[in-house]
Amino acid sequence: MANRIELIYRAYPKHKFIGYYELLRPILLIKDPELIEEIFVKNFHCFHDRLSKLVPLNRINQHVAFLSSIKWRQVRSKLVPTFSPMKLKMMCDSLYKCTQVLNSRISEHAQTSKPINTKDMMTRFALDVIGNCAFGLEFDAMKDTNSEFRKIGKTMVGTTSENSIRRLIRLLDPSGILKKLFDFQDISPKVDTFFFNLLKTTKELRKNESMKRNDFIQLMLNIRNKELADGDKNIIFNDDIIASNMFVFFLAGFETISTTLSFCLYELALNPDIQERVHNEIKQIRDSHNGVLDYSSLNQLTYMDMVLSETLRKYPPVPLMTRVCTETYQIPGSDIVLHPYIFVSVPVFSIHHDERYYENPEKFDPERFTEQNIARRIPNTYMPFGLGPRICIGLRFAKMEIKYCLFELLHQYKFLPCDKTDIPIKISSKGTLYTTDKPIWLTVKKI
Repeated sequence: MANRIELIYRAYPKHKFIGYYELLRPILLIKDPELIEEIFVKNFHCFHDRLSKLVPLNRINQHVAFLSSIKWRQVRSKLVPTFSPMKLKMMCDSLYKCTQVLNSRISEHAQTSKPINTKDMMTRFALDVIGNCAFGLEFDAMKDTNSEFRKIGKTMVGTTSENSIRRLIRLLDPSGILKKLFDFQDISPKVDTFFFNLLKTTKELRKNESMKRNDFIQLMLNIRNKELADGDKNIIFNDDIIASNMFVFFLAGFETISTTLSFCLYELALNPDIQERVHNEIKQIRDSHNGVLDYSSLNQLTYMDMVLSETLRKYPPVPLMTRVCTETYQIPGSDIVLHPYIFVSVPVFSIHHDERYYENPEKFDPERFTEQNIARRIPNTYMPFGLGPRICIGLRFAKMEIKYCLFELLHQYKFLPCDKTDIPIKISSKGTLYTTDKPIWLTVKKI
């Protein structure tokens, strides 16, 4: 998708917005940073929805990334505290445990000089983190290549014929009429069954547990318990809401994290001077904290944060940010009037790679994210986690997970390109996420 949108974006360099079609669906592509601010922030009330008015609401899509209007506000407001610094601190031990398992696998490759399929390795790591931090379970994805959680992950994001058909139906039915008429399910029934069974099993296992848990499932169950204790007439966090958010935590937590980590290690392998600087910063922090990274010291990894920000600029996980117009809206400074159900998109990838905002954009340059350069940057030209009130709710957790992983690996290993490394990297033209079709192969050496 990114390649096609990039062609449209580049074809009209002086236009603030462009109209185009995806088969039968009309879409307005917003290019101008000031107009992006107007639509996605200042006039959010006219563009607060994503797809929920065009796709039938079923029990597995009632999550914070999909819901609209009042229900979205109710769910998000109660979920926000689960991503507070205090709650994230409680997950540090689980993160550390997962990095140690990853470390043992990386060590095996370092000893044999066998190339690493970086994307596969990081996917397993991310699955184990989601298992521990979101579900309180041992997925064991690092060791078990046929785990049920890995299979369900492939069902959700894989380029299968079933997923291709679902994407085609979305394009051929832009009004959503056929979906509602035939009760079309935008998500595989296998996925629906999996997460509701997982929730049922989890609740049964925890009924008589004395151990206090800090994973996301428990935090959502605590929200429901509080609703019941307060005597709320309308229980918001019912099984549908909890299972749906389990689904979206799983989806966002393994695919985007593993992709970002893979791209980051790839760029560090191609830029050994940058990798060396990250290593030196990690060594300094380890020496001053007795070799242990805790939540409070994450903010001291300033250069690593710059590297991560540059990775997300060059390889934004979601290259196209889309909203649905919910009220009649006239674009400022024009006679163009948008009516409800019109799609409005922001080409995140294209803006991140626009020479007007980033000099030599194909170069991997963390210096773009010094405090001084951030202050000089034109607003709304960096948005890897989205923009406005619907910005990614889990961005703090995502950054924490990535930093923990890099902290553990880069202080003792050096990542290098090998004969199997694709240079330049080949990006997939399928799906909605910015990722690769082929593995990202790297070698690793013990420092």
